[in-house]
Order: sequence, then structure tokens, then C-alpha cells
Amino acid sequence: MANINIRNLPDKTYKKIRKMANKSKRSINNEVVYILNDVLQEKEIKEKNNGVDILSEVLKIRNKLKGRRFPDSVKLIRQMRDEE
Repeated sequence: MANINIRNLPDKTYKKIRKMANKSKRSINNEVVYILNDVLQEKEIKEKNNGVDILSEVLKIRNKLKGRRFPDSVKLIRQMRDEE
């Protein structure tokens, strides 16, 4: 396993970690590992959910536009180029 050395950790943060470790009957090292794993797991879940949310929104918009006819984009692009 890898090791990490944390420099300039504020005393207030260290005290909070020590308090949490005592409460959960873990060493300070194990508490830090636990906290890091917990935070990373939450972040992964958020990222996955965000992707699902985005896909859901795209599908809603797609369904709203289903069956509608839109102007030919090639004509629009040519028209815009001609205006320059």
C-alpha cells in the first residue's frame, strides 16, 4: 500500500480527525483512510448520477422535438456565409 505524508495540516483539522477516530474506535491513520475512501466514493456516485441526469435531460428534449421538421442546416450555413 502507498503512504501519504500530509504537511501543514491545520491543528483544528487534526483535532477533528482525532475526535472522529476516538469516537469510531479507529487509529488516526485508519480514520483518515476511511474519510478519504468515503469522500471518493461519494464523488464517484455524484459523477455517475450527474451523467444519468444529463442523459435524462437530453432524452426529454429529444422526445419534445420528435416529429418536428427543421430547416435544412446546409442552406442556413450557406446563407450565413453569404451574409459575411
